[in-house]
Amino acid sequence: MSLNTINVFEILQSLNYTANCAIAIPWMESQARKGLNRSLPTNDSLNTLFLRSTLPPDLPATKDMELIDLYNYLDRASPHVWAESAIKSIQTECIAPALDKALHFEDLDLTQNCTATAAYYANSICAVSGPKHPTSGSGLGWIVNSLGEFKWITALSPPSQNITSTPGLSMLRNALPSMFKDLSDDELKLWAGYSVPDTRVFNNGSQIAAACRKCMPELCLAAAFTGNPDIAGPGAIVSYLMGAFLVILSVICWGLGKVADFSHIPSMLPWYMAAKNTRGVLAGSAMGLSFSLSVALLFMEFTNLADDIGSYYQLNIAMNATFITLNSLLVFVSINYRLLEIFGTEFERLAIAACCVTDGLFVLATFALVFTIKDKGFEFGDTPCFEDRLGTKVFNNPLFYSLTFFVPAILARIVVFVTIVLKRIDSGTLLPRRLLPYAKSSSTQKLDGFISSLEENYQSWYSTLTHIHLFIAFLCIFSLCFEVAYMFRLRDAMKTIGGNAWSEGPMGFGQVLALLVWMPVIMVFVFSLGNTHPLD
Repeated sequence: MSLNTINVFEILQSLNYTANCAIAIPWMESQARKGLNRSLPTNDSLNTLFLRSTLPPDLPATKDMELIDLYNYLDRASPHVWAESAIKSIQTECIAPALDKALHFEDLDLTQNCTATAAYYANSICAVSGPKHPTSGSGLGWIVNSLGEFKWITALSPPSQNITSTPGLSMLRNALPSMFKDLSDDELKLWAGYSVPDTRVFNNGSQIAAACRKCMPELCLAAAFTGNPDIAGPGAIVSYLMGAFLVILSVICWGLGKVADFSHIPSMLPWYMAAKNTRGVLAGSAMGLSFSLSVALLFMEFTNLADDIGSYYQLNIAMNATFITLNSLLVFVSINYRLLEIFGTEFERLAIAACCVTDGLFVLATFALVFTIKDKGFEFGDTPCFEDRLGTKVFNNPLFYSLTFFVPAILARIVVFVTIVLKRIDSGTLLPRRLLPYAKSSSTQKLDGFISSLEENYQSWYSTLTHIHLFIAFLCIFSLCFEVAYMFRLRDAMKTIGGNAWSEGPMGFGQVLALLVWMPVIMVFVFSLGNTHPLD
């Protein structure tokens, strides 16, 4: 059979461009160098050799001149009639498999250009802006991987862009081994589409572990953390600072009142009395803010953590904000313990009950939060970002700040309890004391002797408690300042991690309320300035 007796279109349909890849690849490379509209000369042996390799088996004896005539005819036709189809077939069936044998995804060094790696893998590996819990039912979630003592996070969802997209190819280009740097863009795209169908699969754990270690700043920046939670917004921060300032100022005035007689300093007396008269309102405002934050903390844990995990930053900020507000309350409990002298009044009973409810709610919320961060902290997408930014030293560990709060908090509770017991002993209303006459045993006799000893040395014990209260108050102030400083460190880290995408966000209703909670304090202080007599 001769080519002259066959229709050209029939010939084109029967050609197998990839029958001999060893010939097809050099021919395609020559075409790429010349351009499809500038084919090789008709008498070029490579053209003849390539066409002969594509012929069906029933045309093995075709003469070279017939092949040259066929090439001349095809050369005069538009390239898309045959050349584009030929090149596409050669790329798909010859070049891509050959590249796949020589180059594997595990051979790539994703740390050569962390910016390019982060641009493609943003929100897919190592860190993301808004992770979802795997049990949320949405199909999205996290896989916490580990290699030795190192952990990293991989999303169950693939990267937002295909591997053959511009960011994907840029990442691959920068990660290629040195011997493959001369790959053309077309070859790289072919290899990517053929060899990297699922970029979530890392058969070499050290590869992604190295990327998460070295490229964490870029990955965190590419995650584009967009905003600040309401609990750490500008209004809330101003409220925390205002509360801390008012508390410290109140303690200073209280301390000055212990060492100075302001009745002989007429110019200072109104200021001192105004500060004294606002202590009760200030304690109430601190209690109200602490109660609100404890409720918000519990609500966040039972909603966000049960379904969609919020963020490590949000939970740390919430915990610190709650510590700050309750520290303020503990300061007042410490310096105003003499209010317990009127423990029998109805108002004082209500005040003590309110303190107990607020304190109990806070303890419940804080313990739940601390254990959540300790046990599930790494499941938050932004956890690695903060570990990378702040480091892993003890002063950057949220659990350390929990301990710096709980030590004075527990001491304050113990001392307040002892104070109440002493006041009950002094007034003869301690329940065990009234029951002792009805119980006859050696143990009750020892208890009776101990209580009698406390009654005899009541003033000495009470004086000691006064100094302990003062010590705890200043310990709480130190813890309060510590927590405020840590909150600003978290905010500064979040700004750096978020980059240009991060913003304060709108001032929500909660921030407005946080500011308004101190308005009664300011109003009472201003009203009391003209009154040199205490209101209570």
